[in-house]
Amino acid sequence: MSYFLKPKFAIGSIFGLAVAGVLMAGIQSADAQLGATGATTTQSADRSCRDDGERFAGSGICKGQSVNYMNIDPNRLPPLMDGCSWEPNEASMPGGDWLLFLAASCNGITTQLEFSGGAKLASISIQRSALNGGAPGSEVAIVDHRGDRDPNGAVLYSARKGMKRKTDLENCIARTIPELGEYTYQVDLPDAQQAGAPQDGPQSSCDRFGRDDENNAYWRVLENHVVFFNLGQDAYLDFAPQSLTIIQPQS
Repeated sequence: MSYFLKPKFAIGSIFGLAVAGVLMAGIQSADAQLGATGATTTQSADRSCRDDGERFAGSGICKGQSVNYMNIDPNRLPPLMDGCSWEPNEASMPGGDWLLFLAASCNGITTQLEFSGGAKLASISIQRSALNGGAPGSEVAIVDHRGDRDPNGAVLYSARKGMKRKTDLENCIARTIPELGEYTYQVDLPDAQQAGAPQDGPQSSCDRFGRDDENNAYWRVLENHVVFFNLGQDAYLDFAPQSLTIIQPQS
């Protein structure tokens, strides 16, 4: 069976594909990247994938090709613990969509993310943590539909769902943070309203989905969705947040 991939987040350009190739060929060896440690992949290589290894059991995408659909900048990947490598993985979503991501793989265990729907907001949590010997982990992101809103407006609309104070609802804004990558935002107070606040430590504002420097919190827009990451203070992560990509395979 052949698959046509309909990316739901544009990774950009030929440059985006090129850095994905660098990731596969340069940062980790092909054997390390494509080892059969991911529990969600088929157990034997599919010949139709040729040198791209096995297929994911759910989406049917060739595992080695999946990085070409991810938004990867090798220079911005989180650090890895000794003995770990980045492994492409997938998680199912409603409506036939699939979440692709780079997962940490350590000592034969590959991190698995889980998508859970909700009445107002969906969530992404760690179902199995490679950094913690396969134990379940915490919620790492919330997901909301973007609708027909522009990226800035979509982020602010979703962030307001976590605001309880009227002043936050009236004053907080969404701003881009290019240092974290394209389509990345933070919900914060305007500069003029921060002028009188102490600036000698981590800043926080705008309630649950706002700025929180201590816990590495920010938003990303994935075409039809907005995702809020709250990654805590740990030096090492179970997955590469920038790599999250939503696709829809079609046979």
